[in-house]
Amino acid sequence: MRFIALLVGSLILSHAGAQMALDSRFICERWVLNAGPSLLTYHGVDGNAMRGAEPIRTYALDEPFYWEKRVFLRLDPKDNPALTMNAPSDSILPFVDILNSAVAAGDVTRYRTLDYDGPDTSKSREPIAMAPILLKIDFHVDTLTMHAAPHLVGLSIERPDGGHAHFYYPELSWVLRKYKVRTAQGLITADAYFNEFRFKAKWLNCAKVISDDACTPMQPSLEQQAELDALTEIFLLERVIQRDGVTPAGKRRVNVDLHPFGPVKAHVVFGPAGMLADVHVKKGEHLISSIHFVDGQPHGPYRAFFPDGSLREEGFFAAGLREGKWNSWHPNGNIRSHRIYQQGRLHGRQQVHHANGKRWLEYTMAHGEYEGPHTTWYSDGELKASGTMHEGFISGEWEYHIRIQHALIAHLEKYNSTHYHLPVGVWKDGVISYQVAVTDTGERGAMNNCMLGRCIQWAYSYVR
Repeated sequence: MRFIALLVGSLILSHAGAQMALDSRFICERWVLNAGPSLLTYHGVDGNAMRGAEPIRTYALDEPFYWEKRVFLRLDPKDNPALTMNAPSDSILPFVDILNSAVAAGDVTRYRTLDYDGPDTSKSREPIAMAPILLKIDFHVDTLTMHAAPHLVGLSIERPDGGHAHFYYPELSWVLRKYKVRTAQGLITADAYFNEFRFKAKWLNCAKVISDDACTPMQPSLEQQAELDALTEIFLLERVIQRDGVTPAGKRRVNVDLHPFGPVKAHVVFGPAGMLADVHVKKGEHLISSIHFVDGQPHGPYRAFFPDGSLREEGFFAAGLREGKWNSWHPNGNIRSHRIYQQGRLHGRQQVHHANGKRWLEYTMAHGEYEGPHTTWYSDGELKASGTMHEGFISGEWEYHIRIQHALIAHLEKYNSTHYHLPVGVWKDGVISYQVAVTDTGERGAMNNCMLGRCIQWAYSYVR
């Protein structure tokens, strides 16, 4: 039996223009483009209760071109002595002095968590001491070049008491521009030191990051629709080669610290024109990846492996862009994804699988835009959401099955009659199932709240 049309609404998020990389556990829900707010959304809802609901994939303004891969890098001061140098005549100060003076002057905010959701008041007067630094970086795809581009989200520095002082990097970078860092290539601004990856660092696995919510549940949703592994690793490899001054003098070997399986070694071959020709990355005797370059761009077959020698990813580059069929695998050997690219953009039927081999996602693309059926499943094979996309927008009737946990169930028991008005007991089995009918109003630019000048309405109905 269906409970019909509890809510009808219009899209209320305005187009922000260029790509932005916001930061949150629910980063996808920040840019809701094609679906209305969750039926569980209500002003004043306890955030801890809402985290008890399985996030539903939303369709963000920046997708599919800006799908992201989150990376954490740890910089040790002993590997980066330039950060402790003091030469005021050249505008060089120890990095901690820069941070402490910026905090004291009110030029930057010192945040209490990696989510940057509020100032750190408990430790705000305690000076920062030089200690290992954690960089939080999101890689996305630049739509002009279709190559990986980094967005430094945050910088955290360890405190003597074992905690961390967190800074939102886009805010901090304005301060860093006033100071210099001495490198082998000469003086550069402090923000360029980080933006250009001139540091030596270790790639951290999400499980080892200082905050439990830094990677989950958001991390899988960022990567389930387009892997950026190959693009990210090639980007960082090129920065290491540049940073360490590898020159066109035949075969060269360089230690690569900025790699998920690092430290690894790269065997570099330059062509007659002085550009990269081939790079073979190895860990011990095992090949990790093999990349061929033409005119400075990856070109030809690409293969990447896990340290045990099993295949991790394979595909083909054409003048720096992914082309044709690309496949990837989980560490346990199960298939991760089957994808098809055309000039760097997804085109055709795309498939993603959970690590246990079950289907996770199937959808179709047309030259980089969503077009056609779109379905996602839980790791036990049960349906999570299903519907159709048209010209990049959600369209028609969609079916959702949200799994909820104890905190949210208790919240619904208490507030349903005043906040939500759902059918009594619909959540008892730990799943709320409902449908959304989405229609294009036909209006173009008639309202300020119409995303991209396209006005969409939705109506919820619930399935008992």
